[in-house]
Amino acid sequence: MSPRVVVVIPARFGSQRLPGKPLKKVAGRPLIEWVWRRAQLLQPKACVVVATDHPEIVRAVHRAGGEAVLTPGHFENGTERVAWVAQQVESDLVVNFQGDEPLVDITAVSRLIQDMLSQPAWQVATLAAPLRNAKDWKNPSVVKLLLNPCKQAVLFTRAPIPYFRSSSFVPLRALRRHIGVYVYRRPVLLQYQQWPVGELEAAEQLEQLRFLEQGIPFYVRDDARPSPGIDTNEDLQQFRRIVTKQGIEP
Repeated sequence: MSPRVVVVIPARFGSQRLPGKPLKKVAGRPLIEWVWRRAQLLQPKACVVVATDHPEIVRAVHRAGGEAVLTPGHFENGTERVAWVAQQVESDLVVNFQGDEPLVDITAVSRLIQDMLSQPAWQVATLAAPLRNAKDWKNPSVVKLLLNPCKQAVLFTRAPIPYFRSSSFVPLRALRRHIGVYVYRRPVLLQYQQWPVGELEAAEQLEQLRFLEQGIPFYVRDDARPSPGIDTNEDLQQFRRIVTKQGIEP
């Protein structure tokens, strides 16, 4: 039997910086539809489910022809929402596909899934991209990660690391920009909900740190292309300009 891959797109209505973000229209379509259609391009083909806390987002996905489920509203982060869906759906792998990145590097995500299929010992993996300039390095909105030689994440952080004692910032192979797409084996994802929030996760507000704090190796494919996330109204306007200028269709 072929491994079953389920893609879950967590979509929370109450974004602090852009309330109602998944329903914001771009070229006549809600943002969540753009992301859902992007996920349809993944290889191998997978079941794609939007997981949301708002019935209007469910209706928007259904109108587009997709599958969506209404989840409880108490979750602290997207991983907990994805884990709730994973409890209801049998699968081998679960992909956490961000609901606010409509132009994510679909080729890199597909390769990440293939990595997990070919490496049965891996429990969780994610994407990264080159980090080449000091502006991104200093920006707390850009999550940085450090890699060891085994392509495992040593740390995820918003801080400008490492400290360059003898020089100004220079690009390092071990320092990458995190791309927030995750592939989990279902059993470790179901365990995630049972683990307490650790000190690093609480300090950084980065949900992926819970795995590291539990001693779970976090593998990284580090050749992804960065894509604009939609966090603010300015980001939304920029995406609209990109769509208009490049003639992008969902």
